[in-house]
Amino acid sequence: MKRNYKNDKLPQIGEQDTLIFEVKRINHRNIKSNYTVLEGHVKNRRVNKRVNTATIVGKFPFVLEKDEFEAEGIWIEHKIYGKQFKIFNSKKIYPETKKGIIEFLKRHVKGLGDKTATLIVDTLGEEALSKIEKDYTCLIGIGKIKEEKAKKIYNAITANKYFEELFLFIRSCGYNYEIALKIYEEFKDLSLKTITNNPYILCNIDGIDFTIADKIAKNLFFDYKKIERIKYAILYYIEIDMQSYGNLFIYKDDLLNNINPFLNTYSAYKDVYIEKEIIEQGLNELKSEQKIVIDKYEDSEVIYLTKYYYIENEIIKLLKNHLQATKMFVVKTEDIDDFINYYESKYSIKLASKQKEAIYMALQNGLSILTGGPGTGKTQTINAIIKCIEYIKKGAVIHLLAPTGRASRRIAEVTNKEAKTIHRAIGLNPYKESEINTLEGDIVIIDESSMIDAYVFYKLLKSIDYNTRILFVGDYEQLPSVGPGLILRDLINSGVIPVTKLDEIFRQSKQSNIVSNAHKIIKGIKTTDEDGLIFNDNRKKDFYFIRTNDITEIKSLILSKMQGLIDKKWFKLQNIQILTPMKKKDLGTDELNYLIQNTFNKKNENTQIELQNGKTFRIGDRVIQTINNYDLNVFNGEIGYIKFINDEEMKVTVEFEDKEVEYNEEELEQLELAYAITIHKSQGSEFPVVIIPIHESQQSMLNRNLIYTAVTRAKHMVLLIGSENALNKGIETVEQVKRNSQILYKLKKISLS
Repeated sequence: MKRNYKNDKLPQIGEQDTLIFEVKRINHRNIKSNYTVLEGHVKNRRVNKRVNTATIVGKFPFVLEKDEFEAEGIWIEHKIYGKQFKIFNSKKIYPETKKGIIEFLKRHVKGLGDKTATLIVDTLGEEALSKIEKDYTCLIGIGKIKEEKAKKIYNAITANKYFEELFLFIRSCGYNYEIALKIYEEFKDLSLKTITNNPYILCNIDGIDFTIADKIAKNLFFDYKKIERIKYAILYYIEIDMQSYGNLFIYKDDLLNNINPFLNTYSAYKDVYIEKEIIEQGLNELKSEQKIVIDKYEDSEVIYLTKYYYIENEIIKLLKNHLQATKMFVVKTEDIDDFINYYESKYSIKLASKQKEAIYMALQNGLSILTGGPGTGKTQTINAIIKCIEYIKKGAVIHLLAPTGRASRRIAEVTNKEAKTIHRAIGLNPYKESEINTLEGDIVIIDESSMIDAYVFYKLLKSIDYNTRILFVGDYEQLPSVGPGLILRDLINSGVIPVTKLDEIFRQSKQSNIVSNAHKIIKGIKTTDEDGLIFNDNRKKDFYFIRTNDITEIKSLILSKMQGLIDKKWFKLQNIQILTPMKKKDLGTDELNYLIQNTFNKKNENTQIELQNGKTFRIGDRVIQTINNYDLNVFNGEIGYIKFINDEEMKVTVEFEDKEVEYNEEELEQLELAYAITIHKSQGSEFPVVIIPIHESQQSMLNRNLIYTAVTRAKHMVLLIGSENALNKGIETVEQVKRNSQILYKLKKISLS
């Protein structure tokens, strides 16, 4: 007899649908991510011409064979396994007949046999499941069931229901399955009760911030003036300020004046006002709970997150100790004199006076800084310092470090010595409290120091033995660190730490338009000035500017110039890096990556994977890691290529320069396409070819240091495409980088003490 399905028409790829099905077989289940591939017998519509089964994929918190579900999702075509139903969310259907309830109990309660399950249903009837949910003690005394066994049965049958209740509520707030899973993993069966009592406790879960908690609170009719909300609003304000402006503290008056408009922008409650007295109460409670510190600076009250107040003071203490420590390895002036004579003679090199000064400085001070722009000989000077130590002391222990993987590989290449990231060298993992490694030896040299934020700087200083010399190397004209603090500039400006600034451009570097233009940019020289930027020099062929004011033409030119460089076999695709100031808008990374991916790595030419957030990755795509992941040992800013995709299990293998990393579906959220990256993300890296789109639409972000940083990322060629007016306005704009911190102030006090 033919079944009368509600929908007898076969589903089409891309069609959204709701299926009611029984689990026939579980083919694959990832315990960590809950990602499941199963065969389901579909009961509410025809899905194929013969047996009415479908392959169903997605996340199921709880699933066993013979379970029934109602699920919403979309029909997709798998390249190998054919048509599949990919779920967005699911709801378990509970049995209503005695026979169904008996089978359900046996499946879900480990160790419960047919006899006991039948006895439970005979005693409690067809309402057995709901009775157990209301009061598990109704089971006590049925057969040989005692309280411990009754609790076990209760937990087994309610686990799925508690999650489903939570998910239905979270979905009503506008959030997805993933958010519900994060909450359930944290609070289990008490999830809904916990967030009803205090939705702002969700801010303590990784991946859930104040804005999510606030929307949930509004759906619960939570009083917007309740002190728990105010406290988390203050903490969120401080965190956003640190992320946006790199500040270590905020001024209390700024908080009191700005938090209401801030909340009207970021929070779920609009057009409401929090009185200053309530904000003050929130501050006092946070202070009592030791979550913030209120301090004085220049006659103003300032507010720190407790962690960063501690970090700032520890930085000062550690710097003072390093400056005052007596180093075991004593270097005499005459030994350095001998080395310089030997070095210049052996390598037929004439060191500049500032380079010689840097060698004396680095080896006769416990802590020092070497800075300078491109072409001024920083690399040669580092090499000379290393060779000088080895000349004076056989078997000297030298540590070479850098903030990123790419920067550490670059310093390793130019020195022919092993180099490590700071994180790897000291064993730094901010998500796990553990002892960091101690670095002992003769000297630690840290390249690209302008990228180091306050937290990493504190951990680094703490790890270096006081007997070991430290040399920080970096170009302070580049963009400051992404994280809070303005460390390198503060150290230089303090006057406490010896500094050598290399400012002479070497003859061979003068022959590069990249170097000469970079120095002109940082001096504020524009294309229209008498000694303006040099473009399209046919002798050097390393710096070009194609002028156009049309955004569509800029995008078209980026693609055509990339193709031209590849066709002429001058460069490969992986040698060409697009650098742009922002992620959004027409010339942001999102749009440019989409265009480049669909030009140079088209759909159907390679296996691809589509994520729920809209991202699409294909084999061969260039990708960038966007956060530090210590479990995978891959860090923010590392660039690699997708080598393999297992779309059945939603896994992707990425090949980085020094390792291969396998990502599961959740971890894939940390990757972005990297054909185009922001200029900030490019710090510490070098690329053979850099293409920079430039236009008035980017004007809010264009400034001298940003353009300088972009240009100095190129090794062989820079190609600017866009508006000359926008370029010149950007060069004119000097962003006064000021970050709220007392490091400079406290360092200067060291020199006075």
